[in-house]
Amino acid sequence: MAYIEIENLIIKDTTINISFFDREVIGIYSDVIQEKKIDEFLFIISGINSINKKCGSCKNLGKDVFDNLNYFKNRVFLDFSLVYTNTLKKEFIAENFINRFQIEFDQDKFKKWIKEFKIRQETTVDVEYKFSEVGNTLVNFSLLNCIDKKNLIISNPTYKVLDERKDIIVKEITNKTRYNNVILKLDNISNFKGYLDKVLFFTRDNKVLLVNGSDTLIVIEENIRLRNIICNGIYNNVICLNDYSKEELKDFDKRKIKYKVISIYDIDKYRGEAYAKE
Repeated sequence: MAYIEIENLIIKDTTINISFFDREVIGIYSDVIQEKKIDEFLFIISGINSINKKCGSCKNLGKDVFDNLNYFKNRVFLDFSLVYTNTLKKEFIAENFINRFQIEFDQDKFKKWIKEFKIRQETTVDVEYKFSEVGNTLVNFSLLNCIDKKNLIISNPTYKVLDERKDIIVKEITNKTRYNNVILKLDNISNFKGYLDKVLFFTRDNKVLLVNGSDTLIVIEENIRLRNIICNGIYNNVICLNDYSKEELKDFDKRKIKYKVISIYDIDKYRGEAYAKE
């Protein structure tokens, strides 16, 4: 049985039928145009938003995820670009986790991450702690790492972190010996090269594609023979899933339609500027 089973889920003209399984790390590619649709998808699979029965279902082990206490006990949903705490006082954070969520918080591990990530250098202290954008991401990862949850749904996991600290975050949150199922809305897909089992794309023609992390894409001049267009590319090209046969590629060559096969993890290098995140 799938960890999460999604059947006939309709979000803004897109019908979704997919399953997520145990011991999987899934990356969701977020093109700016599809951002709101993907966020709604995350709210649904996290059990925060309910679904009209006419618009499909989303179940964990056969039961609806919405208002499902057993599901909530083992999953956490965070957006690392958002602010969840205004302090680094580990005792206060631990007390807050217990009182609000009945979750144990590892204070010693939190102290270790503050030191290893040099979070205090990303912090100003006045009446309360204020973190830089980098510091906020590092704090959010540290909070996550100090609680015991087996299933993750995380948005923007490496938000604004450009140095070697991002590699630590990637390695930790994709650790299958610790986590059962990990779903990531990616702020930077290239950071996760070699760590994703599957990648979920929302296409320009209102489809969803759940593909292997080893699959490829194609950057190509737009034409009527294309399918599964994920987003616009640079130089008036588009980027599609490369599920074209050898014969189809030969036909592109014959018609002098220029194209290039790329790794899934290189999509942002070829995406049009109008669709790139700041």
